[in-house]
Amino acid sequence: LNLPGAGLLRLSGDWDLNSMHWHLDGKMVGVQADQQLMELAKSTAPQLNQQLGHLDSAIERALPPPQTASTSASTAALLIGNSGQTAPQFLGVLDIFFGVAGSPANTVPQFQLKVNVTDGRLATPSIPIALSDVKATFFRDNDSLVFRLDDATGDNARLTGGLEMWTRPDSPPGKAWFDIKRFPVDAKLRPLLPPRAQRLFDAFQPEGLVSVKGQFEQQRSGKWKPTNVVADLEEGTAVYHKFRYPAKNLTGRIVQRPYANRPATQTESGTTVD
Repeated sequence: LNLPGAGLLRLSGDWDLNSMHWHLDGKMVGVQADQQLMELAKSTAPQLNQQLGHLDSAIERALPPPQTASTSASTAALLIGNSGQTAPQFLGVLDIFFGVAGSPANTVPQFQLKVNVTDGRLATPSIPIALSDVKATFFRDNDSLVFRLDDATGDNARLTGGLEMWTRPDSPPGKAWFDIKRFPVDAKLRPLLPPRAQRLFDAFQPEGLVSVKGQFEQQRSGKWKPTNVVADLEEGTAVYHKFRYPAKNLTGRIVQRPYANRPATQTESGTTVD
């Protein structure tokens, strides 16, 4: 079956008339992830437009506005949202595999979806670094959601990470992890920082390479809490604005302390610094 804007969809399946068990499997290999694919998805799922609008609002709340006038989005790139001014733009190759099965014993059909991403490129107008060589896997079934970022590079930095969530009432909390190696810190990142951190940034004018890894744990409230975060600084430089004396070849480590079951005092910090 040839789907316009997506490619060749291969289907297979069977239906046992005696047991009333059935299953349907399908795959699409080498699908170009572009805006034409998004328009096809919108035409088959009208509610997607509203969901993308919510995503636009979340991105606008989480990230600062673009620092320069944004050019019109590439007509080829897939917009992960509706706004060309804020939505991330993605290009890549997808291999899609899915299956669905049913039986009289199951009122809800069992389904699986797996998407492999290769040769991906991701850019966001508000973030000065674009990702390339993105390799990732997405898996979804009735009980779980798994995303694994196996590799991505941007401005000589390397990123990996993942997310696991379960949907059963008795499921364990979700978890996520990340590992960023040799991420460049310079003035381009200042707009992404909260106001207090921006003042520190202006006072010390830091530059260098930062490697950060850690996890996020989902709480009963649904919120996510960072844990076990460790950041290492290499090849750092800083110039304190009052003395204007440059410090070079800085190295250091910031380690997040375990959460205490009491509020921190004014002299305590959530991190230790070496």
